[in-house]
Amino acid sequence: MNDYIKNLLIKASRDLKTAEILYNLKTNEEHTESICFHSQQSIEKFLKATLINNEVNFPRTHNLDFLLKKCIEIDESFSGLNVDNITDYAVDIRYAEDFYIPSTEEARVALYKAKQMKDFVLARFLLTDDDLKLFPQ
Repeated sequence: MNDYIKNLLIKASRDLKTAEILYNLKTNEEHTESICFHSQQSIEKFLKATLINNEVNFPRTHNLDFLLKKCIEIDESFSGLNVDNITDYAVDIRYAEDFYIPSTEEARVALYKAKQMKDFVLARFLLTDDDLKLFPQ
């Protein structure tokens, strides 16, 4: 694994950690769009790291369904993962033109899917959370 892929995995892990921190706040209902956004970003980076590691070319995209299908083409076990309804959190909820605040349930589901993706992808890379820490304790 090259440095770019490892850095992408670190960033994916940190996006997930940000979503977890926000979700665990007592006021998490005030942060649902950020939880969903960081969950989406985490999933996107985990999928892209997988594709790059396998030397699969793909266009610039935030479309998780597309990225997941590309991953399934190289490893059918990815078909057990679900990214339905997560892609929209990449762009659509960030701008006033498409004003939408996800529910706490949507945030919970997005976070759950991101955690699943992390566990799945890290197992494929034979990595643990400790391997992705910038500041080991």
